[in-house]
Amino acid sequence: MDLQPLNHIELLLPLGETHMSSVYEARDNQLNRTVAVKLLHTKRTDSRSTERFIREAQIAAGLSHPNIVGIHAIGLIDDQIAIVMEYLGGGTLNEQNMTTESAVALALQITSALDHAHLANLVHRDIKPQNILFDSQGTPKLVDFGIAKAFGMTQLTADRTFLGTPQYASPEQAKGEPLDHRSDLYSLGVVLYELISGHPPFESDDPLALLYQHVHEDPPALNTDPDLADIVATLLQKQPEKRFQTARELAARLKAWPTAPPPPPIYPPTRRTFPIRARIRVALIIVAILMIPTYFVVSQRKPKSVPDTISMVPRDEPAGIKTLIQAIEFRPIPGGAFTMGTRVHRDHDARETHEVALSPFRMSATEITQEVWQAVMQNNPSCQKGHALPVENVSYKEVMIFIEKLNAIGVGTYRLPTEAEWEYRCRAGDRGSGDVFRRTKSIMTEAWFSDNAGQKSHPVGELAANHWGLYDMRGNVWEWCSDWYDANYYERSPFENPHGPDSGSARVVRGGAFNSPETDCRATNRFKWNPDESSCRIGFRLVRVD
Repeated sequence: MDLQPLNHIELLLPLGETHMSSVYEARDNQLNRTVAVKLLHTKRTDSRSTERFIREAQIAAGLSHPNIVGIHAIGLIDDQIAIVMEYLGGGTLNEQNMTTESAVALALQITSALDHAHLANLVHRDIKPQNILFDSQGTPKLVDFGIAKAFGMTQLTADRTFLGTPQYASPEQAKGEPLDHRSDLYSLGVVLYELISGHPPFESDDPLALLYQHVHEDPPALNTDPDLADIVATLLQKQPEKRFQTARELAARLKAWPTAPPPPPIYPPTRRTFPIRARIRVALIIVAILMIPTYFVVSQRKPKSVPDTISMVPRDEPAGIKTLIQAIEFRPIPGGAFTMGTRVHRDHDARETHEVALSPFRMSATEITQEVWQAVMQNNPSCQKGHALPVENVSYKEVMIFIEKLNAIGVGTYRLPTEAEWEYRCRAGDRGSGDVFRRTKSIMTEAWFSDNAGQKSHPVGELAANHWGLYDMRGNVWEWCSDWYDANYYERSPFENPHGPDSGSARVVRGGAFNSPETDCRATNRFKWNPDESSCRIGFRLVRVD
């Protein structure tokens, strides 16, 4: 297949990585839209993996359904094979906490997607929560057709390598037998069982033990409505001929279930966890008491984008808001000079190392939480909900509105940090490369990133602080800086208190996020983002200037 360069696609933030591929948020500069890009690690894979990668794009592109991810193009980006696809910013199914009714509604939509694929003689073969993503409107989409094959193919490759996920594999899949569409229905049954009960039917740290359980053991009975329990039990039959024989047959049973199910929730649930600091815990209790009427109203509606006309903070609740703001911990950061940038990694925009001197300033010890944002803005646009979680899915311009309203309350004056301030505080006195966790035993103790975060953000301040008492400087969520982004700015940056270029088209974000690889969480790593756009992986923290 002759692949053409995709020069109009600009890679932005990394979303995730496996041994075979990486996924990025990207910008289609021709059509002016956000897309997702899946890049094959050509140096880590063989020709068979390349063929499978291309086949994934071709299979998915041939399926047009509202609950299947849309494929826009396949080509080359920096000489790597790339699939350009629909961007799904609402998170994965395993980040959701659904009611039984919502779970049935979702199962109906995925069943419809499977029916469409099965009519095209395709078996997905890897149905699992991580392969069900949501768009910004809350519509679930089936993704990752990388191991899909036509009916009658076996699950094992020529070298007997297992393809799939043991937690959700059908018995015939576990045994390496020929598969048909009923294997997907079994896997969907595992997903539905997990959504209803809160745990999968079989659990083990040993993949072989999981496969054995799928073949030989019966799942625990579901404690739910008998009709629904019977539907799930039919899906999880060991013999394919005892299951529903088609996706349409399953859909008919789900539609006949007595309760009319509402659409699945758009956003992930609120976590029932709280900040680790006693001051903040006390403040949250006080604010909860003072703001009960407002919170009840806000919690009944879906988050909205910031309106054109924005009212100031309600005057009947200043005490609660002020208490919450006063509980934000700001750490004094000593002034000093350091070497900004790196020569260790091949980052073209950070290789011009240069000396920078900064005046003392005070930085919030943690990322700004959703509790604080909610109190000031009376909304919470975050994709993953939780008072103690960092606020995210807020654009740079929305953050500027937040800061304006925060300053108007009269409890201090605040701003975003500059890029230089951010790197200085992240290094915390380290004058080396800035690319290693020098003051902790492991990145695991200081940062929520792809290896330990479970593809979700975590309450602020749960891990160890850096040497200057700042939490989550790396990982959890990317953080907005005040600077315009310029890849060549380091070449002309002033020595004292640099504030970035005077203009630009993108703002700087730093620090990496919960789904970032370790290399993206380096103190020197630079990324950019459109100030008009938000992301479920970008938040911020503040500098106090008075």
